[in-house]
Amino acid sequence: MQTTRKKGMLLFCLFCLFCLLYAAPAMLSAQAQPSRWTLVEDLRIGDQDGPRSLTQISDILASPDGRTVYVAQPQEGRIRVFDSRGRALPSIGRRGSGPGEFQGLAFLGWRGDTLYAVDATQYRLSFFRPAGQHVQTLRVVSPNLSRALRPGVPVGLLAGGTG
Repeated sequence: MQTTRKKGMLLFCLFCLFCLLYAAPAMLSAQAQPSRWTLVEDLRIGDQDGPRSLTQISDILASPDGRTVYVAQPQEGRIRVFDSRGRALPSIGRRGSGPGEFQGLAFLGWRGDTLYAVDATQYRLSFFRPAGQHVQTLRVVSPNLSRALRPGVPVGLLAGGTG
């Protein structure tokens, strides 16, 4: 009885192996061919060379209404701003350590209708109106800010807007 059971199990295993090796590839090739993707340029921001060219980008963020694109440029210490047609608007911030200035521009986000920018080098959050006017800068004392990932940003900001 035990020998019959072993033979049956062996035959079952051989049948499964046959299906995997011979039948599965035939079934897979009979399925519909994968769809073909085509890339179409919808919008171009900046130039390849010149004053409108973009350097390293640490973040890209659209405005809540989708009419403006904000591009964080840590090498330049500023946020480049573009309208929905890709035309450059006035930039936000600059390299430095004063209010609204950056040394380690890392992430962008929205808090209501206010744009915030994370400066991971100076451990700060800077807040701006959508048109670029500086609202306030808060220092955030957190060893994790320099390694912040999106779910953790902003770190330590309370509902009343204080850090």
